[in-house]
Amino acid sequence: MALRAVLINSLQEGLFDHAADKYFYADGIATDKKENTIAHIFIKGGSAQVLLPPEENLAEKLNNRFSFGEKILIEDTFEVQDIKISIYNGELSIKYFATLKEDIL
Repeated sequence: MALRAVLINSLQEGLFDHAADKYFYADGIATDKKENTIAHIFIKGGSAQVLLPPEENLAEKLNNRFSFGEKILIEDTFEVQDIKISIYNGELSIKYFATLKEDIL
């Protein structure tokens, strides 16, 4: 049980990379409609993406709030609704489906 807690805690902590908007595609071409905003985070043994609902200028606000390489705690920054964990090319890949906590920006 203690090992599981240590592993889960290590996945909650990372270093901020950047945030960017993801757009819907139609016929292989990006549309003007945002699908979500993604915060990219380096974690131990891989990477994480926090998928947030689209909001005007959210990616820019996140990039201004957090510096590249800044320590970020997932549970302190985001309200996580769901998690998808996978191994991709031998690296851990985690997708958090979340909303931003109030007063973070």
